[in-house]
Amino acid sequence: LALLRFEWSGDLGGRYALWTDVAPRLLSEHPLGVGWKAVRHEDLIPYTHQLQPGLEHLHSNVLQVALETGWLGSVCWAIWMGWMVLLVSRNAMRLRWQNPVAASIPIGVAGALVGLLANGMVEYNFGDSEMFMAMMLLMGLGLFAERLSASDPLSPPPAPPPPTPVS
Repeated sequence: LALLRFEWSGDLGGRYALWTDVAPRLLSEHPLGVGWKAVRHEDLIPYTHQLQPGLEHLHSNVLQVALETGWLGSVCWAIWMGWMVLLVSRNAMRLRWQNPVAASIPIGVAGALVGLLANGMVEYNFGDSEMFMAMMLLMGLGLFAERLSASDPLSPPPAPPPPTPVS
């Protein structure tokens, strides 16, 4: 925690320098991206006078995905992540009245996804293979819960359509 204040210093090459100096310049030079996992430490050095040794990412999922895949790739990534959170949240809301026990799966998945995405604002956790696998597992659980709720035998049958008036 004692070093936390240096992360927000542009003079010492922390996250603040990466987000305000390095990322904007690299993104403007490479609007279509540099390629998946193609960022090297040497690519970041010209943009800041101090850089953490061996650093090959921008400490932000959004910025890193934009740098690697371009603006179009980052928009697709954001839609993908937003869709997943929306899907499991909507499923949790539907299941909480039908089957509160089954609702615990999508509630937990939604909370974990939101937590990982919030952490990803200040850390490139999407590039860490263990975190990536955890995120994919959560997405799989969310989709599983969605399919399960669609065929849940404990769910009440859908309401019949209203009768049509006869003239």
